[in-house]
Amino acid sequence: MKGCYSKGGKIKPKTIHGLRTGQHNNPNVLRAARACGGGVMHKDGERPQYANGGRLNAAKRDALPAKDFAGPDRSYPINDANHARNALARASQHASPELQAKIKAKVSKKYPGIKQGG
Repeated sequence: MKGCYSKGGKIKPKTIHGLRTGQHNNPNVLRAARACGGGVMHKDGERPQYANGGRLNAAKRDALPAKDFAGPDRSYPINDANHARNALARASQHASPELQAKIKAKVSKKYPGIKQGG
C-alpha cells in the first residue's frame, strides 16, 4: 500500500482495512482503499499470510489431483490441513450423512491429527 493516496491524503497502513476511524462509510475512501489493494490487514499493515499454500484460486484448484478432493465432482478440497478442516465444517453444514461420513474418512486418512466432532 505504499504510495497509495486517497482524496484526503495517504491511506495509513496501520489502521484496519487501511482506513482511519470515521472513514469506513465514505464511499470515496472505500473505493481508494480497494484500488490500493485494501482488505483485511494486521496491525502492522501487512496482509495476513495463509498457512500451507494459502487461498485456492481456480488455476490452483484445477491443478490439484483427484485424491486431494473428498467429495464428488472435485468438491471439498483437502489439499492441506486448513482446507481439510474447512471441508469437515462445510460438510457438517450442508452434506448428507453419507457424504459426511465419506469426507470424514478421507480427511482422517490423509490428516490423522485433525480432531473430528461427533
